[in-house]
Amino acid sequence: MEASGTVYPKGQKHVKEGHVDHTDLRVMLLGDSYTFDDTDEYVADVAGDEHDGSGYSRVCLSNETIGITDDWVYVDAADDSFGSLQAGTNPVRWIVVYQHKTTDSDSILLCAWDLGTGCTPVGNDLSFFWPSTGLYRSKQQ
Repeated sequence: MEASGTVYPKGQKHVKEGHVDHTDLRVMLLGDSYTFDDTDEYVADVAGDEHDGSGYSRVCLSNETIGITDDWVYVDAADDSFGSLQAGTNPVRWIVVYQHKTTDSDSILLCAWDLGTGCTPVGNDLSFFWPSTGLYRSKQQ
């Protein structure tokens, strides 16, 4: 399944201002009820649409890197997966990357990957593989 990524503008601003580092990047799944909103800033803004099927828990990424070179912001991490996911209230459509701080209210949204259509888990692993160019790169504004 091909996915397209979108950067949260407020998350990018946090990166540029040095509020986000390469520690404790995590991934969460949102259902197809979520609509990307570039005013979303923290996990609490999107948590109401989080996947609720059994076997689900947020994933801590490894080998995280965040950098600013010239006018570009780069974020990358190792590929990973959600294990043994079951169906929830609505199909999974979004993979959202954020930096965990202390709670959902201060954990910063970085980018969202739209799977394009909802998929209903049936107990298998849901693996994700970031592009070879990195999890995301974006020109600073």
